[in-house]
Amino acid sequence: MAGETSTDAHSVRFEGASGARPPLADGEVHVLAVDLDQPPEPFLELLSPAEQERAERFHFDLHRRRYIVSHGALRCILAQELGVEPAVLQFREAERGKPELPAYPELQFNLSHSAACALVAMTRLSPVGVDVEERRPMEYAARITRRYFSPAEIAVFDTLPESQHLAAFYRCWTRKEAYLKATGEGLALPLVGFDVTLGPDEPARFLRVGEHSGQESGWLLFDLTPPGNHAAALALRHTGAKVLAWNWRPDPTRR
Repeated sequence: MAGETSTDAHSVRFEGASGARPPLADGEVHVLAVDLDQPPEPFLELLSPAEQERAERFHFDLHRRRYIVSHGALRCILAQELGVEPAVLQFREAERGKPELPAYPELQFNLSHSAACALVAMTRLSPVGVDVEERRPMEYAARITRRYFSPAEIAVFDTLPESQHLAAFYRCWTRKEAYLKATGEGLALPLVGFDVTLGPDEPARFLRVGEHSGQESGWLLFDLTPPGNHAAALALRHTGAKVLAWNWRPDPTRR
């Protein structure tokens, strides 16, 4: 059974395996968590020549292997949804570098990875963004927050005890990154141009997007809780959505 949430809960857990994942239904977003520390060889043959060339340019073997698994898994997940073979998918980069499938423009997707965890989000509702970050001790979390986050976010951050600063930083960072990835703008869009919640008792949501309140903007924000010590978030522009999440396992019959 998948973990799920509605627009009221705004938090979703990953449960079970992906073998029984049904096709995307109307109003749904599916998120798959991929363990990147698995043998890369079965995935390598699924990659395009350009992806294989990029994999070979990694200096460290660990990074090369995780790149191969993450991009091979992305192909497997999208191919299962579309009913095609993973190797035939052709990607292109939009103006700001966000990958898309020109042959299947209705399927919106996004990939994020950190350490040994990757997340793949897909939906037909709207452009979607996902971000995952391994939680690590960070000496300069407060300094980064005051440099890059919005005045409203900094004000909330400064009310929290120091023991909560790191958790608040990761909540804010992943929520903002998910939005930037959904828009396709990346860091070309100023981080101070929108506000998100970051307090320990606040649900994930937008407080402001540009000149609009979060509710008026039409954007939704969800916290994700993938396996391991990770923070993660998902963003999409839609007034209603159900998010379903699985721990992904390769289907041996497809490789």
